[in-house]
Amino acid sequence: MFARISVGLDGSPHADTALTDAMRIAAASGGTVRGIHVVDRSMLEGSFAADLAASVGFQPFLNLTAEMRRALASAGEAIVASFETRAKELGLPFTRALVEGSVSELLGKAARECDLFVAGSRGVNAPHRGDLVGRHADALARRLRSPLLLAPETYKEFRSPLLAYDSSAKSQRALELAAELATLLKLPLEVLTVTENEAEGKARLAEAEKALAGRGIGTNFLARGGEPDDAILAEIEGGADLVAMGAHGHGRIRELMLGSTTDSVLRRATVPVLCA
Repeated sequence: MFARISVGLDGSPHADTALTDAMRIAAASGGTVRGIHVVDRSMLEGSFAADLAASVGFQPFLNLTAEMRRALASAGEAIVASFETRAKELGLPFTRALVEGSVSELLGKAARECDLFVAGSRGVNAPHRGDLVGRHADALARRLRSPLLLAPETYKEFRSPLLAYDSSAKSQRALELAAELATLLKLPLEVLTVTENEAEGKARLAEAEKALAGRGIGTNFLARGGEPDDAILAEIEGGADLVAMGAHGHGRIRELMLGSTTDSVLRRATVPVLCA
């Protein structure tokens, strides 16, 4: 299930955490990890380059654009080279990519070609975004084609994964991913469902228990009331250090809007979030 793992690299602390998570999973699965850095073409074209050129006295700004391209490509090469060094040190099969273009489009393409895409939940502009998810991470989550693991700024080796389960098709897929991850890393799995209907909660957990039977992993099943995002975040406060969940609900607008629970958890969680 995790034979081909891709990770977005931008030199930020969040991306470094994502890379460490990706390499841990690749080492356990025997998979190949692909590190990809995109030189952001929007930094080289249009109003940004024009405004910067004018501010430092370049008119026209073509020479500045060429210098910026070389500088960004050089920085990208250093980021990718660091990835390559880490992969070699761990003895992991790897490939590397340094490309130029639209970051969201190229990362989206890479995500469609792998079994798991791992990225930082925020990028190099994290200090300026408050609790907002990074725009490229947000785009990946909204147009999900492969499982997506979004990592926080600070790395901590997760040992207590939590599955948020509501019996939907997406949460069933999240169950499969969480179970595979727990099996690979020899971790227990806690399953949480949130509903005010006691009978519904029992039915959901019985369904999850049946699906997880025979996996050979420790399991714990919980039903909670209240708002789903608040219940999930309470479990994180209680020690859950990775959350697996469906990315969005049903319907034609799914590519335009994340599920409200998923969006809230991504903005507020301090642990990795695995989206199906």
